[in-house]
Amino acid sequence: MSVLQRLDRSFKNARALHLFQRVGVSPLKGGIALCAGWIFLVVLVELLFGRLHVDRFRDPTSGFSIEFTMALMLGVLTFYIFAAIAGHEERTRKTVAALREMEELSVSDIDETVAHLGRYPLWRFLLVAISGFVIALLAPLAEFPIVGNYEAFNPLLWSPEVFVHRIVGPFLGAGLFLLLHAIVADSVRFWLLARKLRMIELSHIGRYAPFTEQGLSNAVIILGFVSMFTFLAFADRYLFLVGSVILYGGVAALLGLFLPVLGLHGRIRDARNAEADWFRKQIPAARMRVKRGAPGAVHELAGLLACLRDTENVSAWPIAQGGLTRFGLFLLIPLGSWAGGALVERLIDSALS
Repeated sequence: MSVLQRLDRSFKNARALHLFQRVGVSPLKGGIALCAGWIFLVVLVELLFGRLHVDRFRDPTSGFSIEFTMALMLGVLTFYIFAAIAGHEERTRKTVAALREMEELSVSDIDETVAHLGRYPLWRFLLVAISGFVIALLAPLAEFPIVGNYEAFNPLLWSPEVFVHRIVGPFLGAGLFLLLHAIVADSVRFWLLARKLRMIELSHIGRYAPFTEQGLSNAVIILGFVSMFTFLAFADRYLFLVGSVILYGGVAALLGLFLPVLGLHGRIRDARNAEADWFRKQIPAARMRVKRGAPGAVHELAGLLACLRDTENVSAWPIAQGGLTRFGLFLLIPLGSWAGGALVERLIDSALS
């Protein structure tokens, strides 16, 4: 086996979740610890070099305040992405475990899906990561419509804080692209798996909740990143960038929500239509038996009509009203985070003044 083949195999089997499991923490707790550690490290270094004092924060629009906050936020977002990838892997494992209990799915179909979940060839991994890296590296270009110059690309004008977030930013972009790629690629696998269901139980659509929960988890992960990224709107020059992330993040959240259930949607729709057609074909004959006065014909007709009505009322989307409400609330997370950040900024300004 060549070196390239070994690298390709190692990337296919790599799991961010394994790193958290080795230290015995969940992705949520591990992510919080990593973010807190980054904040502590940045603040400690600033204190040691005498760059952190109250006077520098009196003007929230000053260069130091903006660049210091950027260095903190981009580092926190990078560790969030790492923990989110692990969280997605954990959610995917739970979904697969729940799907194995469904009699409508064969073991071979589930095993085939598992063999492809989170396993990508090295070339695709590098393509996605490099694309995110380059786009994030060029992200300061988004400042030009507001600032009107390209000083952001002149290292001679950079402070230490700028060097930090200019270095961290591209790695954040690479991680974000890898996260989105993992969510979309795995969602497509669940979509294809749903199409292989041997039958659909229309009387208990709730049994297919694992597909829906996978989609909701995808949406929460993406919107969590978007909500944190909106804090960068504290600087006017990043408004265009933040607006772009909110727009594309909302689209990605919708894809993450609906992709895992698209295949199931088609199967439910086809099963509902087929069953409704069967009831419709039985109803004329039942009416004739009622007219002839056949024993039990009235009850039979009433049962067919009730079953037809119940079948037609089955939603083709396996997302309950509560799920749609939850997703609607998720969309408000970025707005709530931005409002909360503005409130905290006001409190800090009041304390410093």
